[in-house]
Amino acid sequence: MIIVVDAYNVLKRETNTTMVTHQERVRFLSYISAYSKQKGHDMVVVFDGGESSWPSVTKQRHVTVVYSGIQRSADDYIRSYLSGNAQKDIILVSSDNELNQWAERHNIPSVDSDVFYNKLSHIVQVSESVRVTPSSPAVKISEDENALLDTIMEQASMHVQRKNEDLPVAHAHEKNVGTKKEKRLLEVLKKL
Repeated sequence: MIIVVDAYNVLKRETNTTMVTHQERVRFLSYISAYSKQKGHDMVVVFDGGESSWPSVTKQRHVTVVYSGIQRSADDYIRSYLSGNAQKDIILVSSDNELNQWAERHNIPSVDSDVFYNKLSHIVQVSESVRVTPSSPAVKISEDENALLDTIMEQASMHVQRKNEDLPVAHAHEKNVGTKKEKRLLEVLKKL
């Protein structure tokens, strides 16, 4: 699945400011990268502006970062990208009513920025909470023949594998879903 993110729309809603700092962009992109890695989705993150008159695109693994350029808005770039990829499994993330209505007219589902950011934050928090960082040294059970075993166990405890079944699962109440639009949104949210 491809998730197209109206980046400043999401960030400005979460920071409650009109200005987004470089540090906030970097942190947001690290969240996006972690989310993409865990979920296996291709992410297209579109920011307004940039250093050039034309769009600049960088790609790292499954995350494509786009600065729309001075000549064009992020919304214009997103519309163009969605038009060119409408036949693919694609979702728009934005709270921009005009952009969401455009996507709906082109049969492209959209998810509100707040909904996506909450999901993104939750997944990143869960993956960060699984990392083990010892606050104190391991307790050694012996000083003689088991010393090597203690060292191996201490080193291994710093690299605990995360299993999918350890992650919390969000459940939707399918009984309350009535309209086609609500059913489609539920399917989209399950994919996120």
